[in-house]
Amino acid sequence: MKLMNNQNQKIHLSVIIPAYNEEKRLPKTLREINDYLKKQSYLSEIIVVNDGSTDRTSEVVKELQKIIPNLKLINIENSGKGYAVKKGILEAKGGKHYIIIYLLGVLVYSVLVSGRFILFLL
Repeated sequence: MKLMNNQNQKIHLSVIIPAYNEEKRLPKTLREINDYLKKQSYLSEIIVVNDGSTDRTSEVVKELQKIIPNLKLINIENSGKGYAVKKGILEAKGGKHYIIIYLLGVLVYSVLVSGRFILFLL
């Protein structure tokens, strides 16, 4: 799948994952996302927003950063899923690019926000 903007320039894809106490599910999820993204021709990043987890979510992501170079970790105080998603969007690479919000599950809808196409998954 090639993502292109109107000027035929490559698009940057940001996958944002808000996480609260997800130490057990994150490793498999991040590896699967990374395996898929490595095969694509577009630029990408994976952003995990740790929403004040009380388990080892942050440590698990830090370990995976050693093998997933485009994995970014943002730690915030527990503020809820909505704020974690917003924080991830704000920290995503600038310019026109696609953002995917991954909430560990099923496709819900997509929307264009401030010139950015955002695909929400639940």
